[in-house]
Amino acid sequence: MKASSSPLVISRVDARIGTALSSKGYQTRSAQKSKYQAPTGGGWMYTLRSGSERMTRRSLIPTIAGVPQAFGETPQSSNRDRLIGAWRLLSLEMIVDGKTLYPLGERPIGRLTYDAAGRTSAQVMKSGRKSAITDPSAVARGTEDELRQIADGYVGYFGSFDVDGSTVTHHIEACTLPAWTGTDQKRQVEFAGSHLVLRFGPNKLVWQRLPD
Repeated sequence: MKASSSPLVISRVDARIGTALSSKGYQTRSAQKSKYQAPTGGGWMYTLRSGSERMTRRSLIPTIAGVPQAFGETPQSSNRDRLIGAWRLLSLEMIVDGKTLYPLGERPIGRLTYDAAGRTSAQVMKSGRKSAITDPSAVARGTEDELRQIADGYVGYFGSFDVDGSTVTHHIEACTLPAWTGTDQKRQVEFAGSHLVLRFGPNKLVWQRLPD
């Protein structure tokens, strides 16, 4: 089948990808920015040839898939890079005996952060929490009901993290749950557009990336 003569649009192509493609024997020719920049601003149009044969989109896929490895990136480092930033909690579900439960309600509040230095913090909370205690020093003198109001529906921690394939491990340095302090909490990572899904045990948390 004759390949299309229109240039291929490759999202986020930069000099490193061009170098990697050249090392595989392909010639890249970027067109003028004013004429060929992709409408979304997400990439550049390239005409890619191997010898005298124009590459088809199908034949290009394996080459592009191998580009990250060509300049030292791995799926592990790519997942780590994609985690960096701040995330807003959209939902927290727990599947028990085939039923979906919402331990923090259907509209939980939360913030999750990862930075390039390997630090992380997470806060999740049930909406509508109330307490009559406004002075932190008075917590130790609170009644059982007052303490329950403070503790119920909130978990927060901070520490460091590392990534191994599709698993991110949070190394907890301090947490509102004392039993978690000093432990490693593993989460399975999935990305879906601007959403991040973290799973552990019966829990599923969906986060949305916040703008920089």
